[in-house]
Amino acid sequence: MTKQREVIYEPHPVSIERKRELLASGFKIIDARFDPDRQEATAGQGEGSQDGGSKPADGDDLSTARARYLEVVGKRPFNGWDLETLNAKIAEVVSEEAAANGLTRRQISADLEAMQLEFDPNDSLEDLAALRDLAREERNK
Repeated sequence: MTKQREVIYEPHPVSIERKRELLASGFKIIDARFDPDRQEATAGQGEGSQDGGSKPADGDDLSTARARYLEVVGKRPFNGWDLETLNAKIAEVVSEEAAANGLTRRQISADLEAMQLEFDPNDSLEDLAALRDLAREERNK
């Protein structure tokens, strides 16, 4: 008859010292990604996180982030980047994006909304800037 050991879920890789400590305490070590409590909590968070794009990558998987990076930057991402790095790179590019006139996408969108113009926020930054300039010229005539 085998002795039942209490299971502990630890994120891997487990350091040698930590592994020795847990085994000496009588625990059986299993990777934290297999923890049923963690999976239930993650599933509950996944339903609520579909809020229409608050995350820079508009997704929580690597392939979606890669596609978003290609769309935003115009070139393929480095294959060694993880999801967190990709999201950071995308956020950096989006925040620094400015039109030829020096205005950011947020400033141009705010001007267009203030002028009560209909526009697609997904249009290129240069198109939005041109629309803003045309609307200002029309208004100043």
